[in-house]
Amino acid sequence: MKKEIINPDTVVTPVAPYATLVKTSEMKGMAFLAGQVASDVENHILCVGDIAGQAAVVAENIKKCLAAAGLGPEHVVSTTTYIIESVREAYFETGAFKVILEAFDHPADTLIGVAALNGSERGVLMEVSAIAVY
Repeated sequence: MKKEIINPDTVVTPVAPYATLVKTSEMKGMAFLAGQVASDVENHILCVGDIAGQAAVVAENIKKCLAAAGLGPEHVVSTTTYIIESVREAYFETGAFKVILEAFDHPADTLIGVAALNGSERGVLMEVSAIAVY
Protein backbone atom coordinates (compact mmCIF):
# COMPACT_ATOMS: atom_id res chain seq x y z
CA MET A 1 0.00 0.00 0.00
CA LYS A 2 1.34 3.42 -0.94
CA LYS A 3 1.10 5.96 1.88
CA GLU A 4 1.87 9.67 1.92
CA ILE A 5 2.99 10.94 5.33
CA ILE A 6 1.88 14.52 5.97
CA ASN A 7 3.04 16.59 8.93
CA PRO A 8 1.75 20.08 8.08
CA ASP A 9 3.65 23.09 9.38
CA THR A 10 0.33 24.62 10.50
CA VAL A 11 0.08 22.34 13.57
CA VAL A 12 2.63 21.05 16.07
CA THR A 13 5.08 18.48 14.67
CA PRO A 14 4.85 15.05 16.30
CA VAL A 15 7.58 14.35 18.84
CA ALA A 16 7.13 10.57 18.62
CA PRO A 17 7.40 8.28 15.58
CA TYR A 18 3.89 8.83 14.20
CA ALA A 19 2.44 10.93 11.42
CA THR A 20 -0.04 13.72 11.88
CA LEU A 21 -1.85 12.43 8.81
CA VAL A 22 -1.42 9.42 6.55
CA LYS A 23 -2.98 9.69 3.09
CA THR A 24 -3.43 6.77 0.73
CA SER A 25 -4.83 6.62 -2.77
CA GLU A 26 -5.70 2.98 -2.35
CA MET A 27 -8.84 1.56 -0.74
CA LYS A 28 -10.85 4.33 -2.47
CA GLY A 29 -8.57 6.91 -0.86
CA MET A 30 -8.37 7.22 2.89
CA ALA A 31 -6.53 9.57 5.23
CA PHE A 32 -5.80 8.70 8.87
CA LEU A 33 -5.33 11.68 11.16
CA ALA A 34 -3.45 11.27 14.43
CA GLY A 35 -5.00 12.71 17.57
CA GLN A 36 -5.08 16.49 17.67
CA VAL A 37 -5.18 18.60 20.81
CA ALA A 38 -5.84 22.28 21.46
CA SER A 39 -2.31 23.50 20.74
CA ASP A 40 -0.76 26.04 18.47
CA VAL A 41 2.08 25.29 16.07
CA GLU A 42 4.61 25.87 18.88
CA ASN A 43 2.84 23.32 21.10
CA HIS A 44 1.38 25.88 23.52
CA ILE A 45 -1.88 24.52 24.96
CA LEU A 46 -4.78 26.87 24.23
CA CYS A 47 -8.03 27.40 26.17
CA VAL A 48 -6.72 25.76 29.34
CA GLY A 49 -9.68 24.85 31.56
CA ASP A 50 -12.22 25.47 28.77
CA ILE A 51 -13.47 22.25 27.16
CA ALA A 52 -15.68 24.08 24.63
CA GLY A 53 -12.78 26.34 23.64
CA GLN A 54 -10.48 23.35 23.28
CA ALA A 55 -13.07 21.58 21.11
CA ALA A 56 -13.10 24.56 18.73
CA VAL A 57 -9.28 24.63 18.51
CA VAL A 58 -9.12 20.86 17.97
CA ALA A 59 -11.69 21.10 15.14
CA GLU A 60 -9.64 23.85 13.49
CA ASN A 61 -6.41 21.87 13.84
CA ILE A 62 -8.05 18.87 12.19
CA LYS A 63 -9.27 21.10 9.34
CA LYS A 64 -5.71 22.45 8.89
CA CYS A 65 -4.34 18.91 8.64
CA LEU A 66 -7.02 17.93 6.15
CA ALA A 67 -6.29 21.02 4.04
CA ALA A 68 -2.61 20.05 3.95
CA ALA A 69 -3.72 16.82 2.25
CA GLY A 70 -6.07 18.61 -0.15
CA LEU A 71 -9.10 17.45 1.82
CA GLY A 72 -11.88 19.17 3.73
CA PRO A 73 -14.15 18.50 6.70
CA GLU A 74 -16.66 16.84 4.38
CA HIS A 75 -14.21 13.97 3.87
CA VAL A 76 -14.19 12.95 7.56
CA VAL A 77 -16.17 9.77 8.14
CA SER A 78 -15.03 8.80 11.63
CA THR A 79 -13.60 10.45 14.72
CA THR A 80 -12.39 9.10 18.04
CA THR A 81 -12.66 11.58 20.89
CA TYR A 82 -10.75 11.16 24.13
CA ILE A 83 -11.69 13.38 27.08
CA ILE A 84 -10.35 13.65 30.59
CA GLU A 85 -12.97 11.96 32.76
CA SER A 86 -13.15 14.98 35.10
CA VAL A 87 -14.61 17.14 32.28
CA ARG A 88 -17.12 14.59 30.95
CA GLU A 89 -20.16 16.46 32.24
CA ALA A 90 -18.87 19.81 30.98
CA TYR A 91 -18.19 18.24 27.57
CA PHE A 92 -21.92 17.72 27.18
CA GLU A 93 -23.24 20.68 29.20
CA THR A 94 -21.23 23.22 27.19
CA GLY A 95 -22.08 21.64 23.83
CA ALA A 96 -18.40 20.90 23.17
CA PHE A 97 -19.38 17.55 21.68
CA LYS A 98 -21.46 19.34 19.03
CA VAL A 99 -18.47 21.46 18.01
CA ILE A 100 -16.56 18.36 16.91
CA LEU A 101 -19.42 16.38 15.46
CA GLU A 102 -20.99 19.26 13.52
CA ALA A 103 -17.60 20.48 12.23
CA PHE A 104 -17.31 17.21 10.31
CA ASP A 105 -20.97 16.70 9.38
CA HIS A 106 -21.78 14.09 11.98
CA PRO A 107 -19.02 11.50 11.55
CA ALA A 108 -19.08 8.12 13.23
CA ASP A 109 -17.58 8.92 16.62
CA THR A 110 -16.33 7.01 19.61
CA LEU A 111 -16.07 8.92 22.89
CA ILE A 112 -13.59 7.56 25.42
CA GLY A 113 -13.19 8.93 28.94
CA VAL A 114 -9.62 8.64 30.23
CA ALA A 115 -7.76 9.46 33.43
CA ALA A 116 -5.06 11.44 31.58
CA LEU A 117 -3.84 12.37 28.11
CA ASN A 118 -0.37 13.23 26.90
CA GLY A 119 -0.18 16.91 27.84
CA SER A 120 -2.92 16.86 30.47
CA GLU A 121 -0.39 18.15 33.01
CA ARG A 122 -0.20 21.27 30.78
CA GLY A 123 -3.98 21.62 30.42
CA VAL A 124 -4.97 19.25 27.59
CA LEU A 125 -8.57 18.18 28.21
CA MET A 126 -9.32 16.35 24.96
CA GLU A 127 -7.79 14.74 21.88
CA VAL A 128 -9.50 13.78 18.62
CA SER A 129 -8.31 11.51 15.81
CA ALA A 130 -10.10 11.16 12.47
CA ILE A 131 -10.45 9.05 9.35
CA ALA A 132 -11.27 10.71 6.04
CA VAL A 133 -12.16 9.16 2.69
CA TYR A 134 -11.96 10.71 -0.75
